[in-house]
Parts: sequence; structure tokens; C-alpha cells
Amino acid sequence: MTVHDLSLRKTPEVSELPIPPECGETFNSSTDWLSQALGFSLNSHSQKSIGGGFTTTSVRLNLNPTDPSKPRSAVVKYYSEADANNWQKRFVMLFLGGIEKFAKKEIFFYRHLHGRLEELGIKSPKPFYLEIQDYGGRSPLLYLMGFRTWFRSVMILEDLGQHKSWSIGNHIPDECADIAAKNLAKLHSSFWDNTQLKLINPDMNWTAVIETFLEKGIPYPKKKEIVTERLNNWQETHPIFKDPEIRSTLISLTNLYSKISDHQKTHGSFFSHSTLLHGDFHPGNMFFVTDPETKKVNDAIFIDWQIYGFGNPSTEFAYFLSNNVKPDPARDQRLMKIYYDELTQKVSPDSYPWEVFVREVELRSMVFVASGMNMIKQTPQQSEEKAKIMKKEGIDQKEYLEMQTVSNFQRANYILQKWQKEKFIEELENTNLKEEKVFLGFKIPEFKFNPMNLLF
Repeated sequence: MTVHDLSLRKTPEVSELPIPPECGETFNSSTDWLSQALGFSLNSHSQKSIGGGFTTTSVRLNLNPTDPSKPRSAVVKYYSEADANNWQKRFVMLFLGGIEKFAKKEIFFYRHLHGRLEELGIKSPKPFYLEIQDYGGRSPLLYLMGFRTWFRSVMILEDLGQHKSWSIGNHIPDECADIAAKNLAKLHSSFWDNTQLKLINPDMNWTAVIETFLEKGIPYPKKKEIVTERLNNWQETHPIFKDPEIRSTLISLTNLYSKISDHQKTHGSFFSHSTLLHGDFHPGNMFFVTDPETKKVNDAIFIDWQIYGFGNPSTEFAYFLSNNVKPDPARDQRLMKIYYDELTQKVSPDSYPWEVFVREVELRSMVFVASGMNMIKQTPQQSEEKAKIMKKEGIDQKEYLEMQTVSNFQRANYILQKWQKEKFIEELENTNLKEEKVFLGFKIPEFKFNPMNLLF
């Protein structure tokens, strides 16, 4: 059976081992139940919380199997309701389709796509147990007010704790970045322009969250005074915002940023391809395998397959640079070459020229600059509450700003310098696209809303 034969429209598989009643907001189960779920007998077990993500809680199981050759640990990924006391987070979840959508997509991945990707050399954790219980009856209003629903979802997966990993907001070492770029190209090239897969499974047609936001556009301040004020507010916390060159770059984008968006819409050669995206390709979702003899990183394992979807490959690559890689023109060029060489093992270079790929990555990188400017919209004092929210997700706001937002500003600086030398700035400035909507003779302003602004 190939992946194209599979669809969530089919009758759900009947579970022989339902989620135990004691698994409420916190995962808990008997040793007997775990033995059945894992498929091998246990003498005993214990568990410890290891944090979680935006929609999930994770627990590490320490196992005492009767057969010593069996795994001695596993990880439970448990989909739980958004924080009942945080209406903003619950609103974002409702806007994105609810945790049910995330859970169903990830379980579909492990049941039907995991094996296919393994064959292609793209690794993810081995699944032991996958189950959803959904009794329906969700009321959006009651959900926003903090009431719980009857939805539960549990996955028991291979424990990757023995491998190297980094949390989001950290720059990964060059050897890890090289491996990640190569494996990302394997994923993208294997599903290149695969419209059949997109049509068969309705949820696969839900483009990854990152791609959706970037296509709609993240607004950039239109007044230089606003950019200057934001930089001044944060310059004591992050002295790089005092750098004259960085300030000049970010201020110049007030006039140029809308032209970047217009240019993409008027040039059909850009962003014309789509493929399967991971959707959240940052260091917190990667584990790196080290060769026991050479001690060198030789492979990567990717987790959190809950917002995969179809979108442009360069969008995900730019996101990868934004979240993982310390900004440096030579390093960016090397990683793009590693990615592109691997991609064109399957994809014709004539259909996706190197020059087009590079320019797409640069254009998308500028969108992440707008995202960074959004991050410093508030003063450090005003952002304290949001820092608490981010801390619950395991993210230190100061480190996140330093490693991601500041990095994006530095990357934008040398991209603009490159564009200046290539005369691309002139081409952008000559771009003119007006998409004014008219109703009964009145111009209607375009409405843009990014729900993530409520959190960050």
C-alpha cells in the first residue's frame, strides 16, 4: 500500500486498547495497561514530566521490562487543553482549528506516513501506541471561558533522550545544521509538487501554519519613528539595537518592505512550487545522532509532526535559518548549497533554478524580520506577562529575542547589502502593485490579522 491510498475520510480504526480512564489532564496508567500498549511485558514502571509544547505535555516513562532486550524508556506525548486561565492562548488554538486537528494530523502521520519517510531516510520516533478519544460537543464560547472538553489523545513514542538536542532559540552547531539541511531537502524532494497526496487527505491540504502566515504577510511599521522608538525601548536590554548599521537597515525597511511583498506577487517564477513541509522546523524538534566511533553527527531524527502541510520549500528553509543558524553570509550560502545539491538529486534544476531558490530564501527571510519587529512592539516592561507565557512553553524570552529576532535583523542587514550590489533594490523600488478593493465606490482597507500576536 502506498501513501496515496490513505485518507482520513476512511472509517477510523477501532482501538483494541482505549485510553485508560485515569488519564485525565495528566497522563497516568497502570503497569498492566502499559504492557499492553507497548507490546511487551513490564515488571514495573515510573514516570517523570519532561515539559511540553504549545499544545502538548510530555512524560518520560522509565521501564523495567521482563525481557532485558526491550526498551527501558519511552516518551508519552499527551494532547491537553490550552491553559484554562489563558484566554488568549485558547483563542489562538480555536483560530487554528483546535487541538483535535493537531492530534489527528500527528496520529495520521505516525500511522501512515512514518514508515514511508523511514524508507526515504527521513527519521522520526518509532510509535508504540496511538489513540484519540473525542466525544464532541465543543462550544467555542465555553472553551474560551476556560471550560474543558472531553477530547483526549495519547501517543507513546520511542525515547530519543540519548541523542543531542537543543531548545528553540538556540543556534545549532555547523555539523548539525549541515545534516538538518540535507535531511530537509530529502523530505522536500520526495513530495515535490505532489498534488495527488494533497487532494486525497483533506487535512494535508491545510498548509503549514508558518506558510499560511507568511503568504498573508506580516505587517512592518510604515513610519520610521515607530521603528526608532521600538529600537530605543530595547537597546539597553539588547545593545545591538544601538548599532548604526542595524538601525539604518531596519529603518530603511519602512519604505521597502511593502515593495518586497508586491514583488513576490508580480513575479510568477517565485514561490511556484509546493511540497510537504514539516511546518515547525526548529532545533527543539530535532535530535542528532552521533557515530559512536568518530563522535561525529551523522544523522537527524525529527519530532512534532503535528502541523505538516503543503507549502513552498524555500519558506521552510528560510524558517530553518531563522530559528537554527547563527547569521553569517558564508554559512547561509553553504547551507543553501547543501540543501540545493540534495534537492536536485530528484528535482530538475531547470524547473527550480539555483538563483530562484536563493532569492526566495532572501525574500522570506525579510518576512521574519517583520516578525522580529513584532516581537519588540512592546517595551521590555510591558512584555513581562508574555515572558511568563513563553516560560511555560520552555522558552526564555530574552534568549529568544537574542537568538532569533536579533539574528534575523543581522541577516536582513547583509541581505540588503547583497541586494544593493546586485541592483535588486532598484528593481524592488520600481515594483508597483495596487490591489484596492472597492465597494459602492468606497475603498476597503485590507484586514490583516495574525493570532500569534496575542501571545508574542
